[in-house]
Amino acid sequence: MTPNIKITEFMVLNENVISDERGVYSSWIEITNLEDEPVNIGGFYISDLKEDPLRYKIPVDFPNLTTIPPKQTTILWADATSDIGPLHLSFKLSPSGENVILRSKDKKTVLDTIEYDKQVSNISYGRMHTSEKWAFFADPTPGKPNLTKGYTESKQAQNALFYNNNKSFMLGVIASIIGLTVIIIILLHSIRCRKNAEVALHNKNEELGTYNEELIATNEELTAIEEELRHQFDELEKNRISLQLANRKLFDIIEFLPDATFVIDEKNKVFAWNRAIEEMTGISKEKIVGKGDYLYAVPFYGEPKPMLVDLIKADDKEIERYYNNIERKGNTLFGEAYVPSFFQGKSAFLWMAASIFYDDYGSNVGAIQSIRDITERKETEEQLRRLSLYDTLTGLYNRTYFEQEMKRLEDGRHAPVGIIVCDVDGLKLVNDTLGHDSGDMLLKVAADTIKSCFRESDVVARIGGDEFAALLPCSDSQVVENAANRIRAAIKGYNAEDQSFGLNLSVGLSVSSDAEVNMSELFKDADNAMYREKLHHGQSSRQAVVQTLMKALEARDFITEGHTDRLEELVVSLALSLGLAESRMSDLQLLAQFHDIGKVGIPDHILFKPSPLTDKEYAVMQRHSEIGHRIAQSAPDLAPIADWILKHHEFWDGSGYPLGLKGEDIPLECRILGIADAYDAMTSKRPYRKALSHDRAIAELKKCAGKQFDPRLVNVFVNVQNKCSG
Repeated sequence: MTPNIKITEFMVLNENVISDERGVYSSWIEITNLEDEPVNIGGFYISDLKEDPLRYKIPVDFPNLTTIPPKQTTILWADATSDIGPLHLSFKLSPSGENVILRSKDKKTVLDTIEYDKQVSNISYGRMHTSEKWAFFADPTPGKPNLTKGYTESKQAQNALFYNNNKSFMLGVIASIIGLTVIIIILLHSIRCRKNAEVALHNKNEELGTYNEELIATNEELTAIEEELRHQFDELEKNRISLQLANRKLFDIIEFLPDATFVIDEKNKVFAWNRAIEEMTGISKEKIVGKGDYLYAVPFYGEPKPMLVDLIKADDKEIERYYNNIERKGNTLFGEAYVPSFFQGKSAFLWMAASIFYDDYGSNVGAIQSIRDITERKETEEQLRRLSLYDTLTGLYNRTYFEQEMKRLEDGRHAPVGIIVCDVDGLKLVNDTLGHDSGDMLLKVAADTIKSCFRESDVVARIGGDEFAALLPCSDSQVVENAANRIRAAIKGYNAEDQSFGLNLSVGLSVSSDAEVNMSELFKDADNAMYREKLHHGQSSRQAVVQTLMKALEARDFITEGHTDRLEELVVSLALSLGLAESRMSDLQLLAQFHDIGKVGIPDHILFKPSPLTDKEYAVMQRHSEIGHRIAQSAPDLAPIADWILKHHEFWDGSGYPLGLKGEDIPLECRILGIADAYDAMTSKRPYRKALSHDRAIAELKKCAGKQFDPRLVNVFVNVQNKCSG
């Protein structure tokens, strides 16, 4: 809590400084405690300047001063000495008219202030025992001074200046009286002249008074202006600091923006270049800040040229020379650009946004541009666009695009219009036997073959699983027929050169020359024509596919070279011994030749594995009988043995596959083939073992009789083979 303390006297009067008995000039301060409690003033500050409030500190440990009793007064004698007066401090108060200020210990709070020209004049002076000299000190109660040791009496001083002793004082008085007498005589002599001068002087004084009042008013005006200017300066300083903080925050925000960002000033010179743009361009801010002349475009385009930030006020036609997808939102301009040779030589699609900075007066003070690499987004958009228009497997247009083009061609401006529809024969058989990878390869071959037969202006599309179609605008019947013939010739040429797939297509076409074309009807006509052709050579197409599969099996099954020939001899010898009819003999020979045709659908890594198969691999291998069954059903020549191909791995005891048949339920031809196939396999050399001898193979057959093989047929086969070997 701030104490209630008052300064009551300051002993300087009318610019005269009172001197003590030694002639040393001194000043006095009286401090009164107005509180009801003692106040400790040690450490308080006294100064004579507002701008320097901490000039003189009252020591905490000063004798008789640390504490002022309630409602009592303490006198401070401001002097450089310490042997005279009631209390001495080491400070001099200026006689030039500054205020005397007393401040609290917090160095800020002003307790009291005495202005120079408002001091009281109550001063006491005293005389020492051993001297006629007088000294002056503060008298809080006029006539009752606080006498200091060595002073015997005191008198109250008025508005007068006393010298060092009485003698000097009296001589001065006598001299003054004589001088005054002479002056009075002279004055009386010239009083008349001086009256006129006094009148003139009075008038002059009044004029000067008027001027003085004007000067005072002007001074007050200047003082007010000074205060206002000081206030404005303080406000400007606050605004400057606030602006610095705002700029710092702005720079920090720009620096950590995720998008590559740079800022230019009103002279188009870079003054901000954030981390993201450093990483994007490989150019550090130290190398680019302060640069102009479009040099900030060099990292993007390889040469100085206007960036989006330079074109905000340009018209859209000018902007479109450099950027795509232009859009304006208020003062912000958006655009996209493709950069063919970007940082580290890569190309990129860039999204950009630019805005102008305006001050409070609407003047342009700079601009900002943000840049984002949208290459991945563009690539994704392109992929989605292709997915919406193109078939992912063949690269041809898809059905959606094909139907859009059909609607477009209905306006009659492109008449005559032709449609060709193609269907891949035997695709399901290839998928079922060789797998969908092979089926996909067949579709790609068909797509490439068909595409090569059309013009750039024609629309070729895959419109279904095994269906293709082409739109031929501005094409008469002859042009469309020629295109269909080119397709047939290309298929024939492919099959002559490449035997990996048997490519067969059914082709149908239709042409309309009407002004208004009904494309749906036109497509239906072409589709019906295609199906008529498909029915016409359906069986021959499937047969061609089967022959192709057989060639593929021969090319792959190199470990069974000569196997089918030996197997035919073995089954024929056993069939003759059983007395089978000649017709059954021919089918049995066909079975010996084609029983493993389903192996074309078994992966090579399983079919040619030198070591024993795992359970999972063996399950895949077992599928070859089912695959072979489907192939045989598709070929008229093999249809009679399709059921035997399915069952040729069934065992006598029912442990075979795929149906688990047993005993007589297994067709006789399958039981004959099983014994002959096992004997030939054991007596033939394989990569993982040597061929077994005849005797050992016979022993194995007898061992498995009744389990894997028909025991009656095993005995017949053994007798036949023993006769042949003997």
